Amino acid sequence: MSIEDERRRARAELEAEFRRLDTVFEVLADMQDAAFAVAWSKDLRGVGFENSRHAQAFASLRPVHVERTEVRDRLLDYQFTPEQAAQIRARVAERQREREAARQRPGRSR
Repeated sequence: MSIEDERRRARAELEAEFRRLDTVFEVLADMQDAAFAVAWSKDLRGVGFENSRHAQAFASLRPVHVERTEVRDRLLDYQFTPEQAAQIRARVAERQREREAARQRPGRSR
């Protein structure tokens, strides 16, 4: 197997893994949204079950998001030149810093 064939195979595997993780993330987000919608429709009374489903989906979202981000980051190396991948990573990191800074500003409701 040539190096180019190996790169194509690795890229295809990463793309499949990213699609899988993206689907899992979307299902968990939908579960969380559904639990919240049901709780809201009950005027937030007697919603212990919905709260537990919401909490479980929320707790599961974080590790899936982290893994999905890692796969996407590795996939950049197969989709772009090293320089382009570095620029994309820098932009993503800058946006993440901006979001974190916005969360830390005083006066933000919690």
